[in-house]
Amino acid sequence: HPQIWINSFIAVNLHPEYRVSFEDWCKRIEPFMQASDNFDLITQNSSIDLYTLLPAFWHGMTPAEKTSVVSVVDRFGEEAWSVACIKTLHEECSIPYNDMGSLQACVHLAQENPSHLQRGLPDDDTQAEVPVAAAGDNDSSDVVAKVEASRKK
Repeated sequence: HPQIWINSFIAVNLHPEYRVSFEDWCKRIEPFMQASDNFDLITQNSSIDLYTLLPAFWHGMTPAEKTSVVSVVDRFGEEAWSVACIKTLHEECSIPYNDMGSLQACVHLAQENPSHLQRGLPDDDTQAEVPVAAAGDNDSSDVVAKVEASRKK
C-alpha cells in the first residue's frame, strides 16, 4: 500500500511535496522535544571516569602491555589502524582480531590520558556488586532483593 509509505514520509517531514522548513518542523514536534531540554550532557558526564567504561580486556592488561599496544599504533602514524597495523597488534601484542574495534577507543583515551597506561582493574567501589544466583535457584526475587540491598545510598 503506497499510501502507508506516503503518510510515513509526511509524518517525518521527508516527503518532497509536503516538506516544511526545519523551524516549522521543530514547532510542529515541539511537545516531543521538550524532554530533551532537561538533559545536560556536560553535567551528566562530568564525573564519569572514562577508564571504567573501557572493556575488561584493557583493564586486565599490564602497564607494559598497554604501552606496547600504544607504541605499535604510534609507530604506524598516519597508517594507524590499517591492515598492517592490526596484523602487527595481533602478532606482537596478542590482541584478538575481534577486539580491535574496542581497542581503538582504549588507545585513543590512553593517548589523551597517559595515566590510563598505568592503571589496572577499576576500584571495587566504582562497580556495583551483583550477587550471583546459585545453580538451580529459581527465586529471582531473592536475587533482586540482594542487589537492591547492596546498592549504595
